[in-house]
Amino acid sequence: MHFVSVPVVDGAEAEAELNRFLAGHRIIAIDRQLVIDGARSLWAICVSYVERPGSASATLPSASVPTARAANESKRRPTIDYREVLSADEFQLFVRLRTLRKARAEQDGVPVYSVFTNEQLAEMARGKVRSAAELAGVSGVGKARIERYGPEFLALLGDTAVAGMVRYMDDVVAWCSGREQARAIFDGIRGRIAELGLEIRGEGLIQRSACGLSFLGYRVFAGGLRLSRRRRRRYARGRRALEAAYGRGEIDAEGLQVGFDAVLAITAHADAAAWRREELPRRPPPEL
Repeated sequence: MHFVSVPVVDGAEAEAELNRFLAGHRIIAIDRQLVIDGARSLWAICVSYVERPGSASATLPSASVPTARAANESKRRPTIDYREVLSADEFQLFVRLRTLRKARAEQDGVPVYSVFTNEQLAEMARGKVRSAAELAGVSGVGKARIERYGPEFLALLGDTAVAGMVRYMDDVVAWCSGREQARAIFDGIRGRIAELGLEIRGEGLIQRSACGLSFLGYRVFAGGLRLSRRRRRRYARGRRALEAAYGRGEIDAEGLQVGFDAVLAITAHADAAAWRREELPRRPPPEL
């Protein structure tokens, strides 16, 4: 089997690579699944195939066919000790980049090499990359990867990491340690946007955010999402109505379960488990 990820946005390079593979093999089946994640949406594709008769890999004499172990050993690259090839300061930055890469890979559910390879991270650390244009000069880093991961890695490379960031459409909110850092971050973003031939409208808004940012029924904080009061009330009302209907015999246990799934969806995208645990003792569920 052969596995390929093709970004929905700027996926021409990955699509061309997939087409080359398909042209060189006899295809048995292709399974694909659309993974929806905003601008990072992609097609996850699994190709079942066999080698074409007459291809180089299919016509090797039996005596020339290496064992699987020998083939793996011949393809294995030598391990690079980046402590030796990077300076002390560069290696510290390299370690921080690897930590960020691991966190982002876990967040997206992808292998770490899908974000950046060790060689690419070392090149960033060694070359003192500070802008999207410089990041584009790193071997193998294209436009789609810069758009997907560039802001976070450039923030770390520029030593301007913020406590948190959230983006919706073309609006960006960043949590900073103070007004000076916020202004520096804003000026840095403006400069990088200008490199793409775009501009930011307005001067941005800097204000305190101890109470979070109200957005689409949630309170957005640097560390996560919490439910707004309105959503908490909707959840509580929905649960009470369902359990009352069950108590009156209007729905059975399965109907109660199905209805609660819909009510639970009101809280699904927020960090609401702790609040729901507090809510249960205040209004215990019915005995089934």
